[in-house]
Amino acid sequence: MQTPSPVRCRHWPYWLVIVLLSLACAVSSALLLASSSPSSIVSAEGEGADEFPVFSETHSWGAGATKAARISFSGVMTDAVGTGFFAAANPLHGAIRRIRAAAADGDVRAILLEMDSPGGELTAADELYHELAKFRESDPKRKVVVFVRGMAASGGYYASLPADRIVAAPTSILGSIGVILQSWNAKPLADKLGVSDVTIKSGRHKDMLNPLREEDPEERALLQAQIDRMLSRFVKLIASARGLPEAKVRELADGRVFDAEEALAAKLVDSIGYFEDAVKEVEGLLGAGDVFFVTYETAIGWGDLLSAPFSSAAAQAVRSLSAAAVPRFVARAPLAAP
Repeated sequence: MQTPSPVRCRHWPYWLVIVLLSLACAVSSALLLASSSPSSIVSAEGEGADEFPVFSETHSWGAGATKAARISFSGVMTDAVGTGFFAAANPLHGAIRRIRAAAADGDVRAILLEMDSPGGELTAADELYHELAKFRESDPKRKVVVFVRGMAASGGYYASLPADRIVAAPTSILGSIGVILQSWNAKPLADKLGVSDVTIKSGRHKDMLNPLREEDPEERALLQAQIDRMLSRFVKLIASARGLPEAKVRELADGRVFDAEEALAAKLVDSIGYFEDAVKEVEGLLGAGDVFFVTYETAIGWGDLLSAPFSSAAAQAVRSLSAAAVPRFVARAPLAAP
């Protein structure tokens, strides 16, 4: 009688894949934990890392003796940030930290801010505006030039107002001067589904914009008054920065967007050109034949490399859900594509 041969496992490739994936996950987790361990950079004088951020400088453009910082902002203006493995760097915080780094460097005579934003939260735009204004006011000889690459609409334009010069790319979009607060009302749908609202509140207006009850005309009037006051601030800042009568700015502040030529005719920008033209504006304002531009870079850790493929999309999804769930005063234009 022949002895049967032992049965060999035919699933070993699958087990091998599982083991390799497990090892890869373990190594990735270890690297992520190592890269995200708490650390801080504090100077000998006890300067805080947020008040006086530390970056490595990279030579970006020019070769003169006069130093300027090249800083970019691209995306929606928001203070919202993701957390954990899928967190992405917030462009607002990054731009503000770089402006502070430029302000702390006595050799930096100007900032060239490259703007590409449809706007976003009004407070976020105001924060960026404030930091640029502080840099300019820190020394009468310091200058700010904004180069609008693709869009400086609503909050994007708001944040650009401290500039001594605004240069718009020929195909850029600007304007959309205004403030908006959006919500939604699902009461008719809830009634059809037999869903009722149960809200326990401390005051009549505590659940303003509750999507499961009828709109209250008094609450609408209260919110409209706030919108109007915020718009008035926006208009006054434009009138002051661009040397325009408030009445003229209010004519432009109906939410419309302008192409570069329309913005130039309305005196919302100073010229139309490309990056090289913005550089010439900096050189002219500083009275320098050539300017040495630097950019500020941060070190990239293993955690950044591991989460990079996922962080941007995930963070955007979180921001979108947050925006839908929480009404916010925003200054933005609709996103457009060719």
